[in-house]
Amino acid sequence: MQEALMGLTIGTSFPGVGKGFQMISKIKMNQLDVILDEFPPGERRPTTNTRMQVRADMKASVKMPHSIGIPLQISNLSIAVTLENKNNQQLGSLVSARETCEFNQTDHGAFLLNMSHYYPIDFNNNGDVRRMSSFIEDLLTNNGSIMMRLKSDIGANQGAFPDIGTRMGMLALRNIPVDGAPLIPAMDSFRHPPVKILNIDIQQGSKQSMVMSMEFSLQNPSVVLVKLGLLVLDVFFDGVRMGSAKISDFSLNCCGKLTILRGSFEYKPLPSDLATAERFLSNFVSGYFTHGAAQEIAIKGSAESTPLDLLQPALKVLSIPSKLPTLAEMFPSMPTLVISSLLYIPPIFHLAQIPTSLELRNPFSESIMVTAIDMELYPCEDQILGDDGKLVCKKYFDDSLARFAPAVFHPIFIPANTNSCFSCCRGSRCSDHVKLCPHASVGKCMNAAVQSLLSPEAIATIIHTLAGGLLMRINGTIGASIGDYATHLFYQQDGLFVAMAK
Repeated sequence: MQEALMGLTIGTSFPGVGKGFQMISKIKMNQLDVILDEFPPGERRPTTNTRMQVRADMKASVKMPHSIGIPLQISNLSIAVTLENKNNQQLGSLVSARETCEFNQTDHGAFLLNMSHYYPIDFNNNGDVRRMSSFIEDLLTNNGSIMMRLKSDIGANQGAFPDIGTRMGMLALRNIPVDGAPLIPAMDSFRHPPVKILNIDIQQGSKQSMVMSMEFSLQNPSVVLVKLGLLVLDVFFDGVRMGSAKISDFSLNCCGKLTILRGSFEYKPLPSDLATAERFLSNFVSGYFTHGAAQEIAIKGSAESTPLDLLQPALKVLSIPSKLPTLAEMFPSMPTLVISSLLYIPPIFHLAQIPTSLELRNPFSESIMVTAIDMELYPCEDQILGDDGKLVCKKYFDDSLARFAPAVFHPIFIPANTNSCFSCCRGSRCSDHVKLCPHASVGKCMNAAVQSLLSPEAIATIIHTLAGGLLMRINGTIGASIGDYATHLFYQQDGLFVAMAK
């Protein structure tokens, strides 16, 4: 038998696969992490100054031809693919090292690859860079989903390179074709849900500008986690630029997870835009022109927002809508600049001139110097005691009781982060009873002028009520220097507690 078998040749055919058969299909991105930064010195490419690195967490379906019915185990693989846009135009290429993966042949060939390292995207020419820039623009600004095709070219030695365990041992497969077109949710300029400004604090005021710290939150609806480095974005109100926000580390979580970003905002409107800028500040301080509501703003990018040329086209068209809350919303424990007011009994020969002391506060990290006030005082007509024991005004008089607009104004200095201080006091040892602002006047207060169209009976009732405290509405203007930055504010406040000094 041995002699008969020696040299025997048996011909057979190995069943191949049909044309277009895809061993790897149904590719879907669970998460795609992207870092954009500048190439280190000496490594810059001729096509771009931007280094793009990615890390993917994806799933797919892996199946063998029906003619090969053997159990498989895929433990690791590497990939080399070309990235393409929806028009099948090349964006760049990706080559990974060998990565551990998960494979379950019994679950329809479910395959999971969660890369443990970042890998660079290589750009072969300026066309790749231009198209990738356009893809990034669509990713940041589009609504809906965009496609990024992963495709291999066997002529360029691309494909998947898995190590497959079989009953015959370990097989190292090469150049397994890859062709998938996963859809990636775009970020829609972070419109849904909208960006929320959580906190603003004035840090410093100079002659030309104010510098503020800022904190805001946003939710990125995409599966793409991005790290974009330093960004400088312009802030617009009513179509006018108010200044620029600088975020040193613009890194966003993905998949709807909340991101908190911190940065600085330089408020620096042009001299020709000061009227609009004063409306902007007035809305922030008291909601003057918005009736207490948050004001709408737009946060916009430009070509100067980043040094990364790959990102610049996207930022030139990026416009993020948001709303800037009022002082009352942002500082609920210190919602107003004016806390209360004390009225002193006027001299008998000047009964229409009522000496007035203002209790003031400053929630910011920069001092405030009040340089002028022109306020109308509207007393409450129907005042009740609420369930919490606090006074509530159901209706204010339409006519003002008095006007506080001293012709000679003594500036009032309010230090940074001041909870309470009074502008002046009168009477014996009055400074023992109230905390005065620095340099406040002792013994002399500026006057509010009674100039009312109210009936004598109404005025008498108001004066009587003042003994126990009366709520008033104030409306007018305030001149102030925040640090060294001089400005003019429109100011309105309800519920100001006014009482006669004891």
